[in-house]
Formats: sequence, structure tokens, C-alpha cells
Amino acid sequence: MCSDTYKDTIEGITKGALEFGENKIKQLVQQFKNGKLAFIQDQETIDLVKKQLESGEWDLCKGYIKDDFLKLLVKMGLTLRELDRLKETKKIQNLKQKINIKFGPRGIHISEIVQNKLLTSFIGSLAKTINTVPEMIEYIEKLLNNLDNYVIFIKNTDNVKNIHKIIETKIMANTPDFLIIFSCGSAIQVAMTLKSELFKMQIITENYTVEIQEEGTEGINKYLIFLFKQESNLFEDK
Repeated sequence: MCSDTYKDTIEGITKGALEFGENKIKQLVQQFKNGKLAFIQDQETIDLVKKQLESGEWDLCKGYIKDDFLKLLVKMGLTLRELDRLKETKKIQNLKQKINIKFGPRGIHISEIVQNKLLTSFIGSLAKTINTVPEMIEYIEKLLNNLDNYVIFIKNTDNVKNIHKIIETKIMANTPDFLIIFSCGSAIQVAMTLKSELFKMQIITENYTVEIQEEGTEGINKYLIFLFKQESNLFEDK
């Protein structure tokens, strides 16, 4: 009897080890298949990322973004937006956490400007002023690699005069090829007031083309101001 018990125990341990080994192998195979997406560690979310590669927006973005790191973050942004549409709050939080662990705050910020459609709005506006694909690529990757230099996010608590000074300082210090002022929700009113002030600034009217974009199906829920440096201006090109 003791012999039978010992035999059963050994068989149980062996079977468990084999099953564990099979599961581990399956897990490793899946990780290999997922490649650079394996860090997400949630197969449903990974499958959703892959689904975004069938979208027209991905086709648009990948044509102008050559850097693999930036491409991956664009995929993350598109996935965050889809999760938001599906109201998958927990999965959004989990994915943002994984992005932050893997890529840091920069990764989060790039993903978010894709999620809120700022990037596609920028590409649409840029296409009106830029004639060549290489220039488009240069401007878009310049934006993604230097968000703090080119994007001002308006909050509903912001003071218009303070934002006015920030814009003036950025232009005087670096003469950027473009600036983007982004607002949504209750911050839109601040941006609308700021717009009126921009047209009074000589440094802008003489050197930049101003474009306004309003977005929303039921009322305005996003308000963007694009400043594009004119080809002939008072500053030297950098």
C-alpha cells in the first residue's frame, strides 16, 4: 500500500512538472509571437493593438513615421482610444501603467496625443502647408520627439495672460516651425479667449499662419490652435 502511495505521488509530481513545462512553453511561444507587444502582458489588449493595424488612421501615421519606437507608441495611443470607446477603464489604466514602466512619462505623453487625436489633426493641418513626404516626416517626428517644445495644453484654470507670455517666450527663444495649443472640455473657453489675443500679437501676425480647428459631433469638445511659421519671416531659419 505504501508502495502504491509512493508510486502515485511520483506520478503526480511528474505529471505536474510536465504540465507546467507545457504551459511554460506555450507562454514563451505566445510571447515570441507577440514580439514587442509582449510587455503588455494581457492577450486581449495585445489582440486589440494588432486590430488597430487594420485602421485607416494607422495607415496614415505609418506613412509619415519611420522610427520604430514612435510607431509602437502610436499603436499604444490608438489602442487607448479604442479601449476608451469600449469603456474599458481598468484596461486603460493597466495599459498606461505598462507604457509608463516600459517607456516612462515620455511614452505616456506620446500615446496620449494619439489617443486624443491631436497627432492626426496636426498631420491634416501640416499637409496643407508642406509639399513633400520627407518634410512631413521631419515635422511629425520633430513633434513626437519634443512635445514640450511644440505643444501647450490649456487647462480651465489657466490665465490667458500667462499663456500669452509662454507663447511669446517660446517664439522669441527658439522660433519654432510650429506651435500647437490644445484644449478640451471646460478649457475651451480659455483657448477661445486666447485666440483673440493671438491676432493682436505682432510677433505672430508677421511670422506665423494661424489655423483653428474645432472638433465634436455634439457641440465643440476639442479646440486646437495651430501656428505655422511662414516661409518669409523676420527671423532666421534654424
